[in-house]
Amino acid sequence: MIFKHLRANDLSALSQFENENRAWFEQMITPRSECFYQKGGVETHIAQLLNSQKMGSVYSGLVYQNNVIVARVNLKNICLDSQSAEIGYRVAKQAIGRGVAGYGIEQMLKFIRRNTSLKLIYANVLHNNNASVRVLHKHKFENVKTTENFASVKGEIYSCSHFELYINHLEDINTR
Repeated sequence: MIFKHLRANDLSALSQFENENRAWFEQMITPRSECFYQKGGVETHIAQLLNSQKMGSVYSGLVYQNNVIVARVNLKNICLDSQSAEIGYRVAKQAIGRGVAGYGIEQMLKFIRRNTSLKLIYANVLHNNNASVRVLHKHKFENVKTTENFASVKGEIYSCSHFELYINHLEDINTR
């Protein structure tokens, strides 16, 4: 596996990843708008992400395996005042259970420790996603609260667990 930061030349591969996995993602999370999947939607999304990345408000990473994107890992809602950001990720259906999410999170945490002053990383996980709960626990995120009736997915209302990880910039991530 290879972790790369999002670049404009990832457009075709990212579009393929999103379209091939749309139904899979929509079983677990709130669907993207229909505009995202129409002509130019992914291009607009990438352009916005790249612009936000330049401004430091977002960091987007891709996990490639055999020259195919198998996961996305993003930092969003970056707040320099509170030194916090939200981490989120999507893993292709065919890559589930192969350590891809863990690898992507680990690579993003390395990036955070080496390149930012962020101290708190958090994630929100719907209660229909036990795999994400396991991955976050494995990477030492703690479940700190639950929000009832957080989101609707395919007509089902789900609660959400809020996880947090405090970053130690002196920690040698390679000892994990």
